[in-house]
Amino acid sequence: MNRTPVSTKNHYGSDSNVFVNKESEEKSNNLINRLKRRRDDEDIMDEFKKFKDEIRTMLIEWKSDNDYKLSKLQTDITDVKNTLTDVQKTNFEIEKSLEFLSTQYDDMNLKILNLEESNNEHQQQIKDLQNKIEEFQRLSCVSTLEIRNVPVCVTENQSDLFKIVENVTKAVGADVLLSDINDIRRLPGKPHIKKPIIVKFNTPLLKNKVIKAVKTFNIQNQAEKLNTTHL
Repeated sequence: MNRTPVSTKNHYGSDSNVFVNKESEEKSNNLINRLKRRRDDEDIMDEFKKFKDEIRTMLIEWKSDNDYKLSKLQTDITDVKNTLTDVQKTNFEIEKSLEFLSTQYDDMNLKILNLEESNNEHQQQIKDLQNKIEEFQRLSCVSTLEIRNVPVCVTENQSDLFKIVENVTKAVGADVLLSDINDIRRLPGKPHIKKPIIVKFNTPLLKNKVIKAVKTFNIQNQAEKLNTTHL
């Protein structure tokens, strides 16, 4: 039995094919790896781009939000400044008003003091006048005589009153002259009422003389005391 010899040519050809196949496989693997790396790089770039976009969006939103807050803060500060200005203006007006009121108060106090002083002076003057009137009335009463129940004439005047006094004094025996009388009048009152006649003599002695004469006349004439028939 003869063994078929191994062909050297075929052996070498097979090795060459293996080498070529390996080289092709390596190239293919390299290509695949490069493609994978490219895809990975592209994915990374896409992710990075997305990240950049997100960061940019966040920054824009952050800036917009900060701009809004800053604008609002500036507006609030402006409002506060305006409010402070208004408050200062109001305080200034209040100070002016208080100053005016203080001045008015001082003026009023001064006027009140002047009025009180003037009132005290007037009160003293009134008191002095009252004292003088009382003294005058006291002195007047000393020489004044009141005649009552004398009928009133419609056209009565001072001469008529003097005539009445003259008749009375003659009836009781105490003649009085016109020059002895300082004043004579009838007191005011309601119509148709017998109002008293007031006679003011020059001296209290004349008044006392007439009163004494009337008392003596009434004592001596018990049946017909002094009355209107003697007028």
